[in-house]
Amino acid sequence: KNILFLLSVAAMLLCGSCSRESYECDVCVYGGTSAGVIAAYAVAKQGKKVLLVEPTYRLGGLSSGGLGMTDIGNKQVVKGLSQEFYRSLGSHYGRLEYWVFEPSVAQSIYDKWLDNRLITVVRSRRLAGLEKSGTHIVAINTVESESGADTVRYAAKAFIDATYEGDLLAAVFLVWDEQFCYYLVPTFDPDFAKTGASAWLTFEAIKFAQSHSQIHDFEGRMIGRIAKN
Repeated sequence: KNILFLLSVAAMLLCGSCSRESYECDVCVYGGTSAGVIAAYAVAKQGKKVLLVEPTYRLGGLSSGGLGMTDIGNKQVVKGLSQEFYRSLGSHYGRLEYWVFEPSVAQSIYDKWLDNRLITVVRSRRLAGLEKSGTHIVAINTVESESGADTVRYAAKAFIDATYEGDLLAAVFLVWDEQFCYYLVPTFDPDFAKTGASAWLTFEAIKFAQSHSQIHDFEGRMIGRIAKN
């Protein structure tokens, strides 16, 4: 009986260690940059449940991280949620709109926008893999950014890559940009998160340019050719 009890406990512990948390939403936004925050805010305004996943702890990207100067020409072309952001800044500074601001003020506006029952914010989790059904992403797997442990799965009907580096995009399919010579290979490299996305893209750019003359999507179909001089 003691042996059976110990085996039962061991089995339960093993199942517990193999299990992982899983969450579902309408839209998953990967990257808590300014674009990511606004994307999550816009989705919630449409009455949809949204998950905002940020690999670091800070939200707001450059706007809340120290870049409070706005390069603006004709401000009349700034509309939509961007205009709402600058007018929220204006309310803080006693103006209609304001284009030069303290990062902490931008952070407070973003925090207010994200204070919504339809928005769930997840910090300090980075991409570790993804799941597809045909050509569509159905879920992403994330781990703790520093330790690389504790896998959590996020399933959604749609995904938005709002990172500066294009991490989710790079994990899904290939893009050809002749001006900057970025070649994103149609496979997911689990090591790229450890070395840094930019380093991974640079390495693959050189490797891909030397060995390929065709562009394929992630299903293996040729979608273009690289013109070599």
